[in-house]
Amino acid sequence: MIDYIEYKNKKYPFRVGYRALKKLKEKHNISSEDLAGTGDIGLEVYETILYWSLVSGAKAMDEKLSLKETDMEDVLDESMFDFIEKMPKFFPKEVKKTGAQRRTISK
Repeated sequence: MIDYIEYKNKKYPFRVGYRALKKLKEKHNISSEDLAGTGDIGLEVYETILYWSLVSGAKAMDEKLSLKETDMEDVLDESMFDFIEKMPKFFPKEVKKTGAQRRTISK
């Protein structure tokens, strides 16, 4: 799945997936509880997740991303609430665990 955010009157594809979550965890030492929404994380993590989601979206669309990771503060300054609103679409409401167990992930 791909979605788009707008920055300086241009639409950029993004996809929140494995790459973005892996980089988020590496850069900010985010725990699994934090990723599941039960921990406390700061606003600066949005820069990391947005950048790597844009990298993933550009790759999926066979495009080259013209933005740098250092641009994310400016991108979020213009489109943060749009990105935050669209981000939950990439996370399932239920995640299958081994066997018949299921865990519900809260928004």
